[in-house]
Formats: sequence, C-alpha cells, structure tokens
Amino acid sequence: MIALRLQGTGELIRAPVVCNDAALQDPTSECFQGARSDDRYHPNAFGAEAALSRAMVDGRVRPFLGGGVNLLHPRFQVHFTNQFGSTDTRKVEVDLARGALFGGASWRPASGVTLSGEVYGAPGDAVTGRVLLNYTIN
Repeated sequence: MIALRLQGTGELIRAPVVCNDAALQDPTSECFQGARSDDRYHPNAFGAEAALSRAMVDGRVRPFLGGGVNLLHPRFQVHFTNQFGSTDTRKVEVDLARGALFGGASWRPASGVTLSGEVYGAPGDAVTGRVLLNYTIN
C-alpha cells in the first residue's frame, strides 16, 4: 500500500519574546526601562511525504517506511522601543528545505483499535518518536 501525507503550519503568534516584563526590570538588559515588545512569529512549515507499507499477520500488523520533504519558512519580527525612544524592528527570515525519513508499524489488536509507533527524522536536524492510538466507532 502507498500512503500520501500532507501537513502544514501557518499561524501568527504575537508575544513579548524579546523584551518581556522581567527584562524591562533587569538593569543588565537592553530592554531595561523600555516598552514591552510586541514581537510577531509566523512558523510557516509545509511538507509532503509518501510511505510504503505491507500487511502482515492477517492484516493486523502493518510495518511502513517513507520519506518526504519539509519546506520551512519561519518569520520573526522584533518590535521593541528602548528607554531612549529608539525602535528595533529587526527581522529574522529562514528558507529551508529538509528531507525527512520515517519508519514504524501499526498494530490492530481488535476491530476498530489501532496502535501505531513511528520514528521520524530530518537528517542533520532532529529525530522524534510518535505514538498514536486510534479508536473507530462503527
């Protein structure tokens, strides 16, 4: 069996990341006695993957292997005014394409119940593990 997966994350997060309330009170911080920052973060990540799997043990076990690509385009915008009235509006923009490899298995111990485990990695970046319990009501 061939399975295709698409995923995406797009959001606007506004928070005082650079200069929060604690930093405004810290005399060693550039934020000291300035205004609380109004920073913006857009995660912007999208990906496509394909997996190959094969049913075993009368279809109750299904190991799988796959790969794909993730497009990472996060954006971070600083918006902070210091105690002298100077406003910092620096931007950090990243444009990356990363390959991904994954493998795992699904087990169906009973009708409507599936337990899956997966190891997912982007070579050179990170490796994560995922566990999913799925219950279907007919």
